[in-house]
Amino acid sequence: MPLLFRLLSDPSQNIRVETANVFLRMVLKGLKEPQDKIQLIRVLSLREVLASIEEQTRGHEDNTLFREGLGKVANGLGLELCKLIEDVSPTR
Repeated sequence: MPLLFRLLSDPSQNIRVETANVFLRMVLKGLKEPQDKIQLIRVLSLREVLASIEEQTRGHEDNTLFREGLGKVANGLGLELCKLIEDVSPTR
């Protein structure tokens, strides 16, 4: 994991974009138990990581593809959290 977090700051935009894709695939991975998915999200600390990287890359046009990748990770994280809420909510 430390290597992946370092790669998010790599000078090569291609490496940063592909690293964001790795995080997206990890978030969307089909873990069966909601507790496992929550634990993965906690371990990744993506909310904090994404907020920090977004702030660092704001206003730099050469980071457009990377920021798009970060947006996909944030979107995937939100979708997975919504699915978790649906899975654990009692049906009416």
